[in-house]
Amino acid sequence: MNAKVLLLSLFVLFCYPLLAIADAKTTVVLAGDSTVTDDAGWGAGFAACLSDKAQCTNLSRGGRSSGSFVAEGCWQEVLNLKPDYVLIQFGHNDEPGHGPDRESEPNTTYRAHMERYVDDARVAGIEPILVTPAF
Repeated sequence: MNAKVLLLSLFVLFCYPLLAIADAKTTVVLAGDSTVTDDAGWGAGFAACLSDKAQCTNLSRGGRSSGSFVAEGCWQEVLNLKPDYVLIQFGHNDEPGHGPDRESEPNTTYRAHMERYVDDARVAGIEPILVTPAF
């Protein structure tokens, strides 16, 4: 086999799949509480900074905690979309005083919720990004 045929074969084998996805948009989903929503948080500002090669869907919900977001089925909505990336931010609704359905302990239940988000996303083939100072 001559060198040109070998190089062409290697290009097709390794580079062609990359060319096929070059036209695909990178998908990002935002998951969080009101501080991430488009109307009250940083979600719309974040989306505005993305190029036209990325698509951002904001599934954040005001008043949700790291636990209630899962309990209400919002996290499953994120997983069903199968984005390339998910940015996850929770915290202030997890603090004491928000009721037993939303409160979580920083070193136990909050950490367990964050680990679940990371594990679930990775199993689904999604790259999780935690946007939280508390983990």
